[in-house]
Amino acid sequence: MKGTTIPRRTKRPAGHGIRGRALLVGLLVSAFVAAEAPAALGWESTPIAAAADPDRPPGSGDSTDDVSDEAPSPSPTECEPFKYRQLYRSWGPAKAFGRTVSVLYESERCVSVENGILRISMDGTAQIREGNSRGRIIAKRPFELEGTWVHPSNTSGWPPDWWECSVADLDYSWRIPGRYSFEVEAEDGRWALDVITVRGGKTRTVRWTYNACR
Repeated sequence: MKGTTIPRRTKRPAGHGIRGRALLVGLLVSAFVAAEAPAALGWESTPIAAAADPDRPPGSGDSTDDVSDEAPSPSPTECEPFKYRQLYRSWGPAKAFGRTVSVLYESERCVSVENGILRISMDGTAQIREGNSRGRIIAKRPFELEGTWVHPSNTSGWPPDWWECSVADLDYSWRIPGRYSFEVEAEDGRWALDVITVRGGKTRTVRWTYNACR
């Protein structure tokens, strides 16, 4: 909707988790997790187990006898094509566009890992079709993703270990700016998810929280 924006959440510094107490929302969370929510971010396979010996920041118990006085070079950013289609029947973009829609996301996925912190970004397009993938194109909008994941088990950054207790610190934001936002955070296995949609100038926010370590 022209002139309507989804307010951006204040970004946390990498390594800083969720503030406040996570609440378990029983059957609602279970149904959401088991159904479409993970698929919105491309989860199509069994979550990858946490690394047995994840990277550690310099100075965390390692010998410094041979450390150079020169500053280390930044971790290189690696990019590769990303393409994913998602069908939304009753949530997310379906709420934003008032009908079942199929969204084709296309972008470059760029990832870097430095001092145990993974940073991922995408900046591409979202093609929205009415109904399924053969439906009429009703919109084409920008699409973006930005996120951090501390001590990732999957250094490609995608997919993260959705709803797993092993995730110590994660913050991902997936957006069709002005229409749809999927904001997910995790700290020590406690997850919080905000799904924000805008239609007709009205903003709707749905929040789920889940403690995977219970």
